[in-house]
Amino acid sequence: MTDLHHRSTGPTIKRLKARADELKEEELARLLNKLGGAVDSRLRGEIEKAFDRLVNKLLHPPLESLRDEASQGAPHGLLEALKRLFRLSD
Repeated sequence: MTDLHHRSTGPTIKRLKARADELKEEELARLLNKLGGAVDSRLRGEIEKAFDRLVNKLLHPPLESLRDEASQGAPHGLLEALKRLFRLSD
């Protein structure tokens, strides 16, 4: 049953990560555009890694809470809260 509850969180987790990646890419493009040609490939890679780490650190607590709640039963309350907080559509 726990596995079933965990699987029910999959679509929301996928949408949350996808939305975070969209926002990351938008902000990364905006920053690199402002910096112009002053960014070499090594520096660009470091900036991209920093953005990735930031997104992962921001998403880790809500996703961990969702996994914890799913292991204890149906995580409907937290799923709905995440959908509303992050404006995730079905």
